[in-house]
Order: sequence, then structure tokens, then C-alpha cells
Amino acid sequence: PALMQETEGIYARLLAEKREEIFSEIRAAMAEIHQTATEKQADIVCRADDALQLKKESAENTTTLTSLDAMKIQIANIRQQYLQKLVVVPDPELKTVTISRSTICHTKRLENEADIDEYLAEIKEKLMDRLNGHDILHII
Repeated sequence: PALMQETEGIYARLLAEKREEIFSEIRAAMAEIHQTATEKQADIVCRADDALQLKKESAENTTTLTSLDAMKIQIANIRQQYLQKLVVVPDPELKTVTISRSTICHTKRLENEADIDEYLAEIKEKLMDRLNGHDILHII
């Protein structure tokens, strides 16, 4: 019984830490959506807030670490979905394309200036490929 109590206590602590991580992700997503939106896009912001609030409530009631890990991906998807809705094309004649920051940058260990130059060259190539044939590239 004592070991079970100890194990349950550790698991509860891990759940609390993971929940706080999820809440932080939700706050960051809300902040980014609010900063991106214009005054005329309040309805989109409200829908995004509602969707993220539902995720927060779900996280509060979740009892497994795997469910909380899955929520991180769901929150990122909600963030991308609403940021894409907020992107406004100023001129309908212009061809616009959007790209997610996560598809541009990848995890890499950089140890010196040459590594940084190589990494930035890869990013530039991806951006130029995506911009090719379009007038505007929105990074969200």
C-alpha cells in the first residue's frame, strides 16, 4: 500500500506538470490568435477561444498522460486552423499561399556559424519553393 501511494503521488505530480504544460500551450495559442486578429475578426477570435477553452476543460478532467500528450497536437491544430482563417488577403488579385512555421524549421543541433548558415540556407530554399508562383507567403 505504501508503494502504491507513492506511485500514485508521483503520477499525480506528473499529471499536474503535464496539465500546466497544456495550459501554457493554450495561453500561447490564444495570445497569438488575439495578436494576429483585426477588430473585424472578433467572431473568429471568439470561436478560437471557445475551442481552446474546451481543450482546457478537457485537460482539467483528463487522468492519463497520453491523453494530455495528444492534446498538445490538437491545440497546435486548432491554433493553425484559426490563424489560417485570420490571414486576410488585401487584394484578391494576389495569389497567396500559407505555410506553417513547423514545416519550415526542423530540429537540428547547431554548433558553429557554418551550421547556422547551412540551416538558414535550407529554410530560405523551402520558403522560396513555397513562394514560387505566388505573390504572398503567409507564415503561421
